Amino acid sequence: MSNLLKKLRKENNENDKLLSKENDQLMTNMVVYLRHSNLCDYDIEVIRRELFGMVYEAQLRGESSDMVIGENYKGFCEELMNSGRQKSFYEKFLQVAYIIIVGTGALFAIELIFSGFLLELFVHGNIYMSISIGLLVSTALMIAGSLAVYWFITKYAFELSGKGLTRYELFFIIGFAIYFTGLIIIKFFLDDIRLFEINVFIPLIIFASSYLLVKMLGERITDRIAGSRN
Repeated sequence: MSNLLKKLRKENNENDKLLSKENDQLMTNMVVYLRHSNLCDYDIEVIRRELFGMVYEAQLRGESSDMVIGENYKGFCEELMNSGRQKSFYEKFLQVAYIIIVGTGALFAIELIFSGFLLELFVHGNIYMSISIGLLVSTALMIAGSLAVYWFITKYAFELSGKGLTRYELFFIIGFAIYFTGLIIIKFFLDDIRLFEINVFIPLIIFASSYLLVKMLGERITDRIAGSRN
């Protein structure tokens, strides 16, 4: 994460502590909904800082947030989303690449731990790991599922924050239960179909180098955007 983005996010997190419980929930919903947009992370944090100023000033005057934002919070956010600078194709590519690299790397590390490979490595010195269809398919589905969950939560941020069990939350719970059950079944039946063996250090090196490269390129873009805002 860019130092400029990290600094601004930390500042915004500290500011949120000054808000009342109601206003803090409102800010959370608005920021989560903004993350569904095509705005970059730095621009969202800039908007978040401006929103805090509006909401906090209203709070100090003893006024409701409706007085400065209006009653249609989602519509207000959509205006901000449409008027802000949209991410370029290059930025979107780096974002997707980052998610795939981090997600795949994390799942590969989990597989190393729970498959018993580490025991083989330390006891027998075996550095080769079997790659099965079950591992490949379940990894792809888990990354796709994570993206779907992120999309759903950001898309319906305001609906999911209601009191009691909403139909959106019920839909999410049922959908997740079906998805998770299917994932277990696929992993169970396809895990024995071995495709090939690979030196475990090769994918680890690829994941680490790819992560550092994408992270560096992303931070460079963020710093450039932040510089243009200052």
